[in-house]
Amino acid sequence: MFAWYGSGSSDIEKTTCKTACGVIFAGTPAVDVQEGSESDEFWAALGGKAEYANFKDLGINPDFEARLFDMRNSTANKGAFWMEEVHNFN
Repeated sequence: MFAWYGSGSSDIEKTTCKTACGVIFAGTPAVDVQEGSESDEFWAALGGKAEYANFKDLGINPDFEARLFDMRNSTANKGAFWMEEVHNFN
């Protein structure tokens, strides 16, 4: 089993990945793999090496501040759309 960490992974995401591996495959040690350092064995397990989307390709900055919005389509107002940003969430 591999625990793969993308180049934009935070420490919390890495810890969560290791925890999930331990729950899903109890007793099977996970091999840590950092993006860009994948072994041939890793790629073989996925069916071969191929191109994949990453933060650079998608134009995503992994250091952004998350924002949460509550959005609703009101049936009482005949399809009126309502949206509000949720502050101080975690």
